[in-house]
Amino acid sequence: MSDTVDTAEVVDSTKSKAVSILIGIGSSLAVLAVVAVLTIKLTQERDFRWQIHLRYWIVGILVIVFLPFPIARYVFSELTLSLVGALFPVYESVVAVCTPDEVDDTDWLRYWTIGGIFFVATEWFDNAMTSDVADGLKRIFAVGVGTVYPFVSSVGAITTEEFEDDSYWLTYWACYGILFILMDFLETWMGWIPGFYAAIILAEVYLMLPMFGGADKVFRKILVPLFGLKEMLMVRDAFLVKKNLVKDLPPERAAIVRKTIASFFTEDEKDNNSESDLMTAFGFLKPNKNKKPKDEKPTETSSLV
Repeated sequence: MSDTVDTAEVVDSTKSKAVSILIGIGSSLAVLAVVAVLTIKLTQERDFRWQIHLRYWIVGILVIVFLPFPIARYVFSELTLSLVGALFPVYESVVAVCTPDEVDDTDWLRYWTIGGIFFVATEWFDNAMTSDVADGLKRIFAVGVGTVYPFVSSVGAITTEEFEDDSYWLTYWACYGILFILMDFLETWMGWIPGFYAAIILAEVYLMLPMFGGADKVFRKILVPLFGLKEMLMVRDAFLVKKNLVKDLPPERAAIVRKTIASFFTEDEKDNNSESDLMTAFGFLKPNKNKKPKDEKPTETSSLV
């Protein structure tokens, strides 16, 4: 009889934990959906209006104070923090880099320099204070390597007029956000392995340094296909080519190159003479006087030969 009761209690406990996990996941996804909808529906105010900010913080504080604890523990869980504070910004950052609009690159880079740093630092310091001192110091050092120099460089990028450095560091933060989520997940089972945090630091350095271009490689090979944005990134790359043409070449030569590049996407594959036409226009090839227009019909003499 006692064994039967114990078995029933174990089954009930397992069901209760499963229900709790499902409720937690559902609550976190609901919060993420609300944040996504608000991001789409609400336009960003370029001019600072303190009334909007004041109302936001008043509503937020009231929700924290008066929301019942059984509900609050699901809504403000660690999963919610990871989804809203890291995964959603990662997705929006990838979209920002892939779009021709360059202003959104700076907007999301501002987030990572303030909100992202705050999120990552509080998460890691919280774990550091509740675990072994040695492991805590390793976490603090790892987060310092991955955030301090990128933070300073990102602030410098925001203050310049060029957008290329904004895109570079936003690409890094998008990759680092994914790396952080993986670290946070894997350290529960692998944090005790010697070299775990050393591997994290090596990954951060690989993503960070321009000599490796690691962030750009991870961004293009993993994140962009993962979010289904390959076509959008192609459009962005074409936009940058056009932008550099206008900036680096005289107008006459830029017009020839732009026309030639455009013809690559419009001409028939069987009549691919754009490259030779471009080299002829720039003086690298002599014009072919015997070349016939593609619409010219053969004469009677040539048809009999």
